[in-house]
Amino acid sequence: MWVQITPQAGGTVIDILADDTDRVKAGQVLLRFDPTDARLALEQAKAQLAQTVRCADALCQQQYARCADRAARGRVAARA
Repeated sequence: MWVQITPQAGGTVIDILADDTDRVKAGQVLLRFDPTDARLALEQAKAQLAQTVRCADALCQQQYARCADRAARGRVAARA
């Protein structure tokens, strides 16, 4: 039986462990990829996450300041 095989991830192939005429078993490693691409993508994702967290924190602080200001104004108006 012949089947076409497509990898689940992309990248630069650094080692081919089976030939197109070899019989292979389920789960057998056929290719090895250069981990550099995956590491770079991970570092970029971490940087994006850190930026998103900083933005979310800034928005929360702004919202808290607005709510605190409104509450303070409400207390002043109630006293008057």
